[in-house]
Amino acid sequence: MSGKNMYIPFDVSRGPPRIDPATAKTEVFEVEADKVKFIIGRGGNKIREIQDRCRVSVQIDKARNENGANNVSVMGDQLNIDRARDMINTIINDDRRDREDDRRRDGVSMPF
Repeated sequence: MSGKNMYIPFDVSRGPPRIDPATAKTEVFEVEADKVKFIIGRGGNKIREIQDRCRVSVQIDKARNENGANNVSVMGDQLNIDRARDMINTIINDDRRDREDDRRRDGVSMPF
Protein backbone atom coordinates (compact mmCIF):
# COMPACT_ATOMS: atom_id res chain seq x y z
CA MET A 1 0.00 0.00 0.00
CA SER A 2 1.45 3.29 -1.07
CA GLY A 3 1.24 6.28 1.27
CA LYS A 4 -0.14 8.52 -1.44
CA ASN A 5 -3.09 6.17 -1.93
CA MET A 6 -4.08 6.19 1.73
CA TYR A 7 -6.21 8.39 3.94
CA ILE A 8 -4.28 8.65 7.19
CA PRO A 9 -6.59 10.76 9.32
CA PHE A 10 -5.51 11.52 12.85
CA ASP A 11 -4.89 14.67 14.80
CA VAL A 12 -1.20 15.36 14.22
CA SER A 13 -0.98 17.44 17.40
CA ARG A 14 -1.96 14.39 19.46
CA GLY A 15 -0.28 11.83 17.25
CA PRO A 16 -1.61 8.41 16.39
CA PRO A 17 -2.96 6.11 19.08
CA ARG A 18 -0.23 4.32 21.02
CA ILE A 19 0.08 0.82 19.66
CA ASP A 20 2.55 -1.74 20.96
CA PRO A 21 4.38 -3.00 17.86
CA ALA A 22 5.26 -6.24 19.66
CA THR A 23 1.60 -7.26 19.89
CA ALA A 24 0.12 -5.25 17.00
CA LYS A 25 -1.72 -7.06 14.24
CA THR A 26 -3.28 -5.70 11.07
CA GLU A 27 -6.64 -6.76 9.71
CA VAL A 28 -7.79 -5.67 6.26
CA PHE A 29 -11.42 -5.76 5.18
CA GLU A 30 -13.54 -4.26 2.41
CA VAL A 31 -16.01 -1.42 2.72
CA GLU A 32 -18.36 -0.35 -0.07
CA ALA A 33 -17.02 2.80 -1.69
CA ASP A 34 -20.19 4.80 -0.93
CA LYS A 35 -19.86 3.99 2.81
CA VAL A 36 -16.27 5.21 3.28
CA LYS A 37 -17.41 8.80 3.90
CA PHE A 38 -19.39 7.63 6.94
CA ILE A 39 -16.33 5.97 8.46
CA ILE A 40 -14.27 9.12 7.97
CA GLY A 41 -16.99 11.50 9.13
CA ARG A 42 -17.11 15.27 8.83
CA GLY A 43 -13.56 16.59 9.04
CA GLY A 44 -12.28 13.14 10.01
CA ASN A 45 -14.14 13.20 13.34
CA LYS A 46 -15.63 9.71 13.09
CA ILE A 47 -12.40 7.95 12.17
CA ARG A 48 -10.59 9.78 14.98
CA GLU A 49 -13.32 8.64 17.36
CA ILE A 50 -12.85 5.02 16.21
CA GLN A 51 -9.07 5.28 16.65
CA ASP A 52 -9.33 6.94 20.07
CA ARG A 53 -12.07 4.75 21.52
CA CYS A 54 -10.68 1.48 20.17
CA ARG A 55 -6.96 2.34 20.49
CA VAL A 56 -6.22 1.33 16.88
CA SER A 57 -4.83 2.90 13.74
CA VAL A 58 -7.23 2.96 10.77
CA GLN A 59 -6.16 3.51 7.18
CA ILE A 60 -8.46 3.53 4.17
CA ASP A 61 -7.21 2.99 0.62
CA LYS A 62 -8.27 5.80 -1.69
CA ALA A 63 -8.15 3.49 -4.69
CA ARG A 64 -10.91 0.94 -5.06
CA ASN A 65 -9.92 -2.71 -5.18
CA GLU A 66 -10.89 -5.21 -7.90
CA ASN A 67 -14.36 -5.56 -6.28
CA GLY A 68 -15.03 -1.82 -6.46
CA ALA A 69 -14.71 -1.45 -2.69
CA ASN A 70 -12.10 0.27 -0.55
CA ASN A 71 -9.75 -1.71 1.68
CA VAL A 72 -9.73 -0.65 5.32
CA SER A 73 -6.66 -1.58 7.40
CA VAL A 74 -7.01 -1.63 11.18
CA MET A 75 -3.87 -2.06 13.28
CA GLY A 76 -3.71 -2.76 17.00
CA ASP A 77 -4.13 -5.68 19.34
CA GLN A 78 -6.78 -8.24 18.38
CA LEU A 79 -9.36 -7.21 20.99
CA ASN A 80 -9.19 -3.57 19.87
CA ILE A 81 -9.28 -4.54 16.19
CA ASP A 82 -12.46 -6.52 16.89
CA ARG A 83 -13.98 -3.52 18.70
CA ALA A 84 -13.07 -1.19 15.82
CA ARG A 85 -14.48 -3.61 13.22
CA ASP A 86 -17.74 -3.81 15.19
CA MET A 87 -17.91 -0.02 15.44
CA ILE A 88 -17.24 0.35 11.69
CA ASN A 89 -19.88 -2.29 10.87
CA THR A 90 -22.40 -0.44 13.03
CA ILE A 91 -21.62 2.79 11.19
CA ILE A 92 -21.88 1.34 7.69
CA ASN A 93 -24.98 -0.72 8.45
CA ASP A 94 -26.94 2.19 9.92
CA ASP A 95 -30.32 1.83 8.18
CA ARG A 96 -31.42 5.32 9.19
CA ARG A 97 -28.49 6.87 7.31
CA ASP A 98 -29.33 4.81 4.21
CA ARG A 99 -32.92 6.02 4.28
CA GLU A 100 -31.74 9.63 4.66
CA ASP A 101 -29.43 9.22 1.66
CA ASP A 102 -32.30 7.79 -0.39
CA ARG A 103 -34.51 10.75 0.54
CA ARG A 104 -31.81 13.24 -0.44
CA ARG A 105 -31.35 11.53 -3.81
CA ASP A 106 -35.13 11.61 -4.32
CA GLY A 107 -35.31 15.30 -3.37
CA VAL A 108 -37.32 14.76 -0.18
CA SER A 109 -36.49 17.25 2.57
CA MET A 110 -35.32 15.99 5.92
CA PRO A 111 -37.45 16.64 9.05
CA PHE A 112 -34.55 18.07 11.07
